Amino acid sequence: MPQGYLSAPSDPCILWTSPREAIGHRTCLLSWVTDAAEFPSEVLEFRASRGLHVVSFLTNEAARCALDRDILATVALAPYAGETACLVVVQSPTVDLQNADPIRMTGTFVHEIAHQFAAEKTASTRRLGDGNRSMHVLAWLNGGLAELLRYTFLKDAARIDAALREFRNASDRLTWRDIGRLLDDLADGRRAEASGRATGAVAELAREVEIPRLFDDLLDVDRAVPPAAVCAVPSLEDAWHLLFS
Repeated sequence: MPQGYLSAPSDPCILWTSPREAIGHRTCLLSWVTDAAEFPSEVLEFRASRGLHVVSFLTNEAARCALDRDILATVALAPYAGETACLVVVQSPTVDLQNADPIRMTGTFVHEIAHQFAAEKTASTRRLGDGNRSMHVLAWLNGGLAELLRYTFLKDAARIDAALREFRNASDRLTWRDIGRLLDDLADGRRAEASGRATGAVAELAREVEIPRLFDDLLDVDRAVPPAAVCAVPSLEDAWHLLFS
């Protein structure tokens, strides 16, 4: 945790903020995290046991220093998933006013907390920069599920439909592993495109099987989709028939 930051234990998280953070923003953060954590828990029919820590960095410099990388002022991350505790980091409105938008931030927390749920469900651990060597679910499935839940929370059917079209109409030869590598590279210009493809792929799966079952079978889905196959409908259909027909 950042040196000098104050902790505020609550349900469902321990919140860490700078002593210079506005009291009103701390109250908002707790409200957003509470709403966000409840949504994926209900949709996925899953109760997490790992303790959740949330850090709100007062400055972008503090975020870059703690995470040891350049990140945009609006970026949030789930940089650590341990066996008993996990971490979500965001940045204060003092960095960018978009970080004070309650709808945006609650949706962001839904996405990041979903990452932590997927890690716990698959008995995975992760530390930012470790190459995902102890993650038991590939990045496309992890990222696509988190984003699908965010759009579902926001009731943004148009974004889900757009992601489905992007996945179905893709003509490149990117593999599922390629999509994961793009998602893991915060500086890659194609990361947003990869996120759309992954979201569309998971939305395609979710058309065939309910999301709670998909979440229950994450490891099986991960094993059924060959990482070296082209990220496209045919390999996903093969996996679906293998698993759910």
